[in-house]
Amino acid sequence: MKAASVVDINDMAPQAEIDVEARFGQLMIAFGKGVGDLWVERGTVTAIRQCYAGLAMKYARDPQFALKYERDAVQVLRKIETIGRVAALRATRDCRGTIFAEDFVEAERQVNIKGPTQHCSEVLK
Repeated sequence: MKAASVVDINDMAPQAEIDVEARFGQLMIAFGKGVGDLWVERGTVTAIRQCYAGLAMKYARDPQFALKYERDAVQVLRKIETIGRVAALRATRDCRGTIFAEDFVEAERQVNIKGPTQHCSEVLK
């Protein structure tokens, strides 16, 4: 299967699109596991997708990266779960039951400072 050469998911082969959405699904589940019972604002989901679009696209396009990611996915997903926990702490510290995009962005920044995973370092700036 030939991978798409542009970033636009609409121009990707059906299997590549499925791969991208599957990676986003994994990331969202991991983030949700970290946030627990708090609500997640729709804008937060958009921010997560924007932040990790590069990772998901690279997975769909680069078979070598996909193999490496599959071996090390637990690290990446645990990191996303930790970002969810930090975002939840920020929200509850402010007496909110909803996680906003700003909570995700700041949590992602804080967790990334502590040490990006090999796969996340290029997309988590």
